[in-house]
Amino acid sequence: MEEAANGQVSECLDEASRCLSIVGANLAGLLQDLGAPPACLAPQLQHDLDRLEKEVRILSGNLEGALEDAAAAARTPQQRPAPPPPPPPQRSGMAERCAEVEELRSKVLALQSEYDKCAAQLTSAQADATCLRSQLTNQSVFCASLGSVLGNLLWKASRVPPVVDLLLSGNKATDFICIVSGTLESFLETFNTEMPNQSSDESQFIMAMGGIVTNMAAAPAGRQFLVSDPNGRDLIQQIVRVLPVIPTPSGNCLKRLLLMALYNVSINQAGLNLLQDDGGGAIFSVAKNCLKPESPNELKVMALRLLHSLTCEIKSPALIAQVPKHLISDLASSDDPQIQSLAQDVNENLLKAQERLVQTPNKSIGVNKPQGLSARSPPALSESDNVENRQPVQPTAAWRLPSHQ
Repeated sequence: MEEAANGQVSECLDEASRCLSIVGANLAGLLQDLGAPPACLAPQLQHDLDRLEKEVRILSGNLEGALEDAAAAARTPQQRPAPPPPPPPQRSGMAERCAEVEELRSKVLALQSEYDKCAAQLTSAQADATCLRSQLTNQSVFCASLGSVLGNLLWKASRVPPVVDLLLSGNKATDFICIVSGTLESFLETFNTEMPNQSSDESQFIMAMGGIVTNMAAAPAGRQFLVSDPNGRDLIQQIVRVLPVIPTPSGNCLKRLLLMALYNVSINQAGLNLLQDDGGGAIFSVAKNCLKPESPNELKVMALRLLHSLTCEIKSPALIAQVPKHLISDLASSDDPQIQSLAQDVNENLLKAQERLVQTPNKSIGVNKPQGLSARSPPALSESDNVENRQPVQPTAAWRLPSHQ
């Protein structure tokens, strides 16, 4: 192999020598033919010849250097790197890429189809939700209006004691008490900061529920039902719990109704015991809340009536201690004669209770009802009475509320 390379180099050198010989002969012939060139061409011709000779020398040097490098490479064998693997056939690579593109295209189309289907379902669901929301709003408005109308009609009917007896004779009285309890809780959860306008269906509905319960408790059979039925007792306890959290002044009308209901319940001996024993005297906290200076006079009157009924047969020193005596003493000197009279009656009941406790400290105290209005409860409201103009009735009578006209 080395001999073949040397032979090739020799041939290249011989060829280069022949080329140089031919170029030299051509130059010599050219100079001989020209001889003595004309004077006008001598400078230019001499310049061209010098340039030609310079280029020939450069070409000759470059050629000799290239030939020497080639000869040295031929004499020193080198390990050539392994040739790279041949690339895959072009047609096969293009086919694979085309297949990948088609596969991706099919996936994109499938995803697009699924997206369109989901978008259509979402649009349909949004339309259904809008329709259902509209139906729910309409149903809510209808229910509130229906409850307001029927509640007011039943409120008017319950002013008549035989109607209350008729309502209690069926098997739906307990269900009605449950409805009132759930309605009261839901209403106060919704309107916990301010009640809607009194003329709205929602306010009319809850007011009608409170008025019906108050009128029911105004009848002896109704009072007995409320304190003997478990749901009725739960409703009484719930009223005691929610009275302090009813928003004021927007909820003063509802407070007035519920205070009347508690007063009517307190006329029943079992109802009185329930109110006094429930929650460690929570009813006195309700009364204290309504006797605050910022409370309207009508609430103060209702609270004093309730306290008068509660303190008439009070037996426990612990309960006496929970009566807001300082507020009652302040109201005893009020400018309002009605508030002043009721506060003085409550103070009188407290003094009598304390005297009985001092006289029989270690015995069970039996309290006889005093005669007159101060014996049991303050004067009650009949159907034709209102809060401002009350006529005295028999001591055991209860408030019976006129419904809104």
